[in-house]
Amino acid sequence: MATNGFAQRLDRFRPSTLPISKDPANPICVQESSCVSTTSHWKKASEPLQCTHFDEVCRMISQFEKAESVDIQGTSLTVGQVTAIARRSQVKVNLNEAVARDRVARSANWVAEKINLGTDTYGVTTGFGATSQRRTNKTTDLQTELIRFLNACVIGKDNLPSSYAKVAMLVRANTLMQGYSGIRWELLEAMAKLMNENLIPKLPLRGTITASGDLVFILHCWFANRKT
Repeated sequence: MATNGFAQRLDRFRPSTLPISKDPANPICVQESSCVSTTSHWKKASEPLQCTHFDEVCRMISQFEKAESVDIQGTSLTVGQVTAIARRSQVKVNLNEAVARDRVARSANWVAEKINLGTDTYGVTTGFGATSQRRTNKTTDLQTELIRFLNACVIGKDNLPSSYAKVAMLVRANTLMQGYSGIRWELLEAMAKLMNENLIPKLPLRGTITASGDLVFILHCWFANRKT
């Protein structure tokens, strides 16, 4: 997708920019005399709105074309970067270890600590859904039985396109790097390795997205990792 001179040729079609708050501490205003007290999340979310849609599209195209690697750390993934990973197989995924590894480790250590203390933890020492009242200290066996129950890697005739599956891996890895799931860093490294080698598991067209969102998809990635 060549875009050399694209912005210059179409610059005369640029729409007028929406008014921007002059108060950088409160970019979201209800009235001139009443601004909503902002949080860091609100301010970050408002930043893309401080330019025209035209500018935002040009930025996404530039990120798509120029990306040689995509650095993920849990909070900064963009549409242009996701598209680059989906459409350009040579673009690599890098885990930002300096930013995210410590918080991922703290979450994983918290889960291990709760197991050692005998604390009930849903899905780790308890059953799932209607069986959540059942308890076990055989945590490894519980996860193995869950994999069998969900028929991981039982594939029918219809699969998701590999680019869709690769993007799902990227977005999920980015989310897991926020450090709230209890996943170990080594598993994130394994997911990045699969993406960088373009070893993408086949995902069923139907049934991949379940009530828990991505459980079946993660299981397929786990099986793919066992084979590498």
